[in-house]
Amino acid sequence: MKILFLINKAGGGGSERFVLDLAEELKGRGIGCVLACGLEGPLADRARAAGIKTVKLEMERRDFFSAPQRIAELCRSEAIDVIHAQFPRENLYALRSLKHYDRPKVVWTCHWYQDQGIKWRLINKACAKKLFAAAAVYEGGMQILKANGIPADKVCFINNGVKLPVESVPVGPAAETTVLSSAETTESQAAGPDPDVFECCVLSRYSPEKGLDMLLDSIKLLDPDKPFRCTICGDGELYGYIGNRIKTEGLEGRVVQAGYLMDASPVLQRSQLFLSPSYKEGLSLGLLEALAAGLPCVVTDTGASRSVAEDDPRCGICVKPGDAKAFAAAIKQYMNDKDLRLAHSKAAREKSQKYSVRRMADEYIRLYEYGPGGITGGQHEDR
Repeated sequence: MKILFLINKAGGGGSERFVLDLAEELKGRGIGCVLACGLEGPLADRARAAGIKTVKLEMERRDFFSAPQRIAELCRSEAIDVIHAQFPRENLYALRSLKHYDRPKVVWTCHWYQDQGIKWRLINKACAKKLFAAAAVYEGGMQILKANGIPADKVCFINNGVKLPVESVPVGPAAETTVLSSAETTESQAAGPDPDVFECCVLSRYSPEKGLDMLLDSIKLLDPDKPFRCTICGDGELYGYIGNRIKTEGLEGRVVQAGYLMDASPVLQRSQLFLSPSYKEGLSLGLLEALAAGLPCVVTDTGASRSVAEDDPRCGICVKPGDAKAFAAAIKQYMNDKDLRLAHSKAAREKSQKYSVRRMADEYIRLYEYGPGGITGGQHEDR
C-alpha cells in the first residue's frame, strides 16, 4: 500500500502535525508515504528529515484545472493506492484527479467543523460517488460532515492521536527543576522556571478562531500579586498583534511568546496547566499532548474539548467560548487548589492512553482498506 498525503500549506499547525505523525507511523510499518504540498514550511522540512518523499504541488484556487492533472500524474508515477486529503479544496482536487487516473481511493480527513455553505454542500454531494471515505477527528464531527453534504455511508470518525508515552515528564512541584532546552526559546525562558510562578502553556496558531484575544482578557483578570506566567507556542497572522497587546497592556512577563517550536515538550514539562481558548476546534493535538504530559486543562466548549476535559476520568474544566471571566475563574481554581491539580494531572495521563498515534494508524489502515465499515469506532483503549 502507498499513500499520498495532500495538504496545500505545509506549516506548523495541528493538521500538519497529524499528517507528519501518521505518515511516520505508517512508514515505520513498511507502508509507502508521499507528501504533496503547495506552500512549504515546517511540515515539509520534518517530512524530508524523516525520509518521507515530499514534492511541491500547488493547490490554490487558481489551480482548479491544473492541480488535478498533476495529482493524477504523481499518483501514476508513484503507484499511489490512496490519496489522503486534509481540507475541502485538496479533497476536491483529489476527486477531480480520478478523471485522469482512477486507480487511487480518495480519503478525506476533516480537521475543522463549520457550515461550509450551500456551494460546498452541492460540490460535496456531486462528488460523493467518487469519495471512498470522509473521517471526522471526533464523534460529533460526523454530523457536521453529513450536514455539509457527505453521505452518511461515507462518514466515520477516528480520534486524533499523539505519540505515547511521554517519558520523564515531571508535573507540579517536580516541574520546577525543568528548564527549556529549545534553541528557539526567548531570553526570559532560557533562565528556567521560577518555583514560585504558576506556569501555564498554550499550543496554538495565532489566528482569530484560536481565541488568543480572550486568553489575554482572562489573564488580565487574575490577581496581579500572584506570580503567573503563560507561554504561548505557535506562530501565525496575529503574532505581532498579540505581541503588541502584551506590551501595551502590561502583560510582559506574565505572557511569553515562544514562537513556533519544533518540539514543545520542554514547555509542557515546566507547565502546571494547559489552556485552550479556541472558538473553533476539532480534537486539538496540543490538548492531547498536554494530557500525555499529565497536565490538567482549561478549555472552551468547542469540538471534542468538553468530552476530553470532563468525561470520566475528569481532567479539566470547560467553559463557554469567549467567556473571559469564566476562563479566568477556572485558572484560579487550579492555582488555588493543589489537590485538584494533582488529581486531574493523574486523570490526564490515564485518559491520554486512548489517544495514541499507534491506535490512530490502526484505524486509518482499516479505513484505507475497507472504508467506513472497517472502522471500530476509534474510542477503544489502545491495544
